[in-house]
Amino acid sequence: MTGSHRFLKKILLTFYCLLLLPSLHAQENKLLFQNLSEDKLMARKANIVDSFAYSLTNSNPDSSLLVGRIALKIAAQAKSSYSYALALNTIGWANFHLGHKDSAIWYITSAKIMFHDMGKPLMESRMLMNLSSVYEAESNYSEALENLSASVKLADLNKDTVTQLIAEKTIGIIYRKQGHFEQAKVYLQRAVQIAASQKDAQYYADAVSSLASLYMQMNSLDTCRILYLKSIAVYKAINDLTGIALATENIGVCFAHIADARSLDSAIFYYQRAYDINIRLNNKFDAAYEKMLISDIQTSKKQYKLAEKNLKESLSVFDSMHVVSEEYSGYQSLSVLYDSMHEYDKAYQAILTANIYYDTINKEEKNQAIADMLVRYEANKKDTMIALLNARSELAERKLSRTRIIEFFSILLIVFIALLTLLLLNRNNIKQRLKQLQMRNQIAGDLHDEVGSSLSSILMLGKIAMAEQSGKEEIINKINSNAEEMIERISDIVWATNPKYDDGKNLHEKISNYILQVNKLSQRTVDLNIGDEIAGIKFQMDVRRNVFLIIKEAINNILKHANATIITIGIYAEQKKLYIQVSDNGNGFDAHNHNDGNGLENMKARAENVGGKFVLTSAHGKGTEINIVIPM
Repeated sequence: MTGSHRFLKKILLTFYCLLLLPSLHAQENKLLFQNLSEDKLMARKANIVDSFAYSLTNSNPDSSLLVGRIALKIAAQAKSSYSYALALNTIGWANFHLGHKDSAIWYITSAKIMFHDMGKPLMESRMLMNLSSVYEAESNYSEALENLSASVKLADLNKDTVTQLIAEKTIGIIYRKQGHFEQAKVYLQRAVQIAASQKDAQYYADAVSSLASLYMQMNSLDTCRILYLKSIAVYKAINDLTGIALATENIGVCFAHIADARSLDSAIFYYQRAYDINIRLNNKFDAAYEKMLISDIQTSKKQYKLAEKNLKESLSVFDSMHVVSEEYSGYQSLSVLYDSMHEYDKAYQAILTANIYYDTINKEEKNQAIADMLVRYEANKKDTMIALLNARSELAERKLSRTRIIEFFSILLIVFIALLTLLLLNRNNIKQRLKQLQMRNQIAGDLHDEVGSSLSSILMLGKIAMAEQSGKEEIINKINSNAEEMIERISDIVWATNPKYDDGKNLHEKISNYILQVNKLSQRTVDLNIGDEIAGIKFQMDVRRNVFLIIKEAINNILKHANATIITIGIYAEQKKLYIQVSDNGNGFDAHNHNDGNGLENMKARAENVGGKFVLTSAHGKGTEINIVIPM
């Protein structure tokens, strides 16, 4: 298309836009004039015009810019901040597609600030997304990521899954461009998961394709191909030929990276399929690009005539469309081709042509920079809202700065609390390990003292029985008695250390069984009363063990010394405390002046080992009572 034809098309589009506005309003006059004030009517007009302007941003950004300015004027007349912000965003987006990135940033930032001031977080989130796209196009990845992160936070708070998905995917793509592959993988996988949870096939296929591109860059080519084939299956289901073409082309790129003969043939096959789809879609540029990719592989395979034919066809399309960047790349490839064919004069002419396009690209960039400066100058000169918006922007930056400071100290506080929690947990773990170590040492001592002494006694008695000719029956009975005692002690130790017996029900059974034996073997009556609540308590191993041994030692002491006929034992729990009471109707003794060996001292020590208190009450002729309180 020539320059004059393009200019004529712009004039016709502009005239069409101006003609369309009255017709659009006329179609809705009946509805709009009912129960609406004049301001609301104007705001509605502004929104209609803005919607039309935004629809033109991709296909015809020049017309979009013109119609967007009309929408801005109508919104100003309507005094509608919301419509004004929408128009600012459209003008910024049109400038972005025209390559005026500085102007795009100014307009979209102004829209973002206005939506923020109006308390419209969903719209603010989308403005942040648009800003990130502009910064990404400038390769200003730090600003792009900052805007995307803010957009994700707002989208997450407002359950805007579409914006969140797109932002997560874009963050992953930026990290991929920077070579931060692991971070990119996290965000792209999250985008795939969000799309899958929303059951949105289009977004899902796009996210999978982006993840596949990451694996291609990571040189994981098998995974890359699998993911692209997966995305193609989804694109086919929703009949998205554009998505199929792009994914098919990228599978070809995967094979081209392998670079062996078979893989290069596969690459050509997939490029050709992508070319056929683009021809069906009438995407001349993309079809020409596929041809150029095919020609590069044909050059490497020394299929020079085919490569030359495909490359010239591509350049013909790029020349007709005035795509300077691809013309530059195409003539560079043509120079390489002719150099491989040893046609050095043609190679020289091709590289000269490529340099001309390179100079054109630089010149266009310089002209664009000047145009951006002029746009900013005109905006500062004519737009009376700039000062207000700049003030709001500064205020927003200050608020953001304060927010960041608060967030920083909040994070420090959270880190401090986390470290303190870890320290306390570590101390508790150490305490528990020391407790377990003490219990093991105690069990080892019990095994050494009780079982060891019993085994030594049995051994000694066995040797005596072998040496003596008479009295063997008495010695054998003694051996049997010691063996039974040793078995009982080992059983007690095993019971005390086995965690399956930690519940109160087992403690009840153990004490009851022992008392049953005592009642059978002695003339005394032992009366046991255990509260029903004990069965539901989960005892710690050391508490359970010491409670049983205290009861056992108390009974043994009474049987040996008290000359009692009735022994009463009570165990119950209340207010997170365990109460134990053992009393008898025996002789009693002077509690302040007594010496009965280690029995009472052992019981007191066992109670104190588990944090309990031991109280003894006794008097001559009045029996003895022991009260123990153990915290649970």
